[in-house]
Parts: sequence; C-alpha cells; structure tokens
Amino acid sequence: MTVRGAPNGTRMTERRARLPKAWVRAIAWVLGGATFLSIAGVFGAAPKPAVSAPDTQTAAPRRVIVRRIVRRIVIVAAPTAPVTASVPSPASSSQGRGGGSSNPPAPPTTSTGGS
Repeated sequence: MTVRGAPNGTRMTERRARLPKAWVRAIAWVLGGATFLSIAGVFGAAPKPAVSAPDTQTAAPRRVIVRRIVRRIVIVAAPTAPVTASVPSPASSSQGRGGGSSNPPAPPTTSTGGS
C-alpha cells in the first residue's frame, strides 16, 4: 500500500492489532505473581550456613542474674511551724491601707500510691 502524496516507493507500515486492556492487565498480574513466587525459589536454592556442633558443647553455660529493685516511698506529715502573730503597723500615706501578713496554709499531704 502506498501513501498518497508521498514520493514513490514509500510504503505505509501496517499496524499490529493491540491487545485488549483486560488481557494486558491479566498478563501483568501473572508476571507479577511469578516474580513474587520466584523469590521463594531463590531462597530455597540458597545454601544454608554450616552449623558447628563442637562450639555449642564447649561453651560455658551462662549464669542468670536476677536483680530486684524495691522502692519504698514513705509519706510523713510536714512539721508544723509555730504560728506567729503579726501586729499591724500604722498605715502611712505611701503604703496605703496595710495590714499584717498571714502565713499561707500548709499544703495537703499527698500520696503517690507507690508500691
């Protein structure tokens, strides 16, 4: 078959029919599965390392050392400080109204619930 408008002797190459998309996908799945399974064949054909039996008999047995760490938490009430009475000082113009300071209450005793 010659191409119209082309110099003499030029021939159009015939196109090959394309495979359907479903077939191409099926071929890809088959080849992918075969590749995945071929890995098992490679691992099966690999030589296994030699086991040296004399080394296991001459090795000294290992001692097992067990260490127990015990932590104890003892909670004791805080020592009570003696209550000091404060005497209010006379107010001056620079301080404004002032009173004595009072001690804040002691924090409550808490437990960590440890063992």
